[in-house]
Amino acid sequence: MSYIHSIEEGAATVLPTRIAPVSLGTLWEMDGTQPEPFAARITLGTPSGQEIGMLQTGRLTFTNPRHRLHFRLQGLPMTEFGRHEIRLDFTKDNQWQRAATMPFVLRRLILPPTPKTPPTP
Repeated sequence: MSYIHSIEEGAATVLPTRIAPVSLGTLWEMDGTQPEPFAARITLGTPSGQEIGMLQTGRLTFTNPRHRLHFRLQGLPMTEFGRHEIRLDFTKDNQWQRAATMPFVLRRLILPPTPKTPPTP
């Protein structure tokens, strides 16, 4: 199992909030035998359809049959409750294509009321 699938759900009492730093590890394989230039990007998709850019690499080139890329996001800004997606895209023939989608849910955490303590005499 890849740790790319480790986020499933979170909870918050108020918005906005921020999910702690997130690490993504990926393994890529070349399609052919010639070097393949590409770039990668990570975006955050929100329940309302907004897409927030999180990170984008510069131009990279595959020269080995497999290539690992590790990304460290400094936190995910949360302004909505509901289903979110971390989206990983790459360029092929100068067009962005989706490589992976990692869904997770941010739910509203409702805390029970705090019992009132009677004043001491």
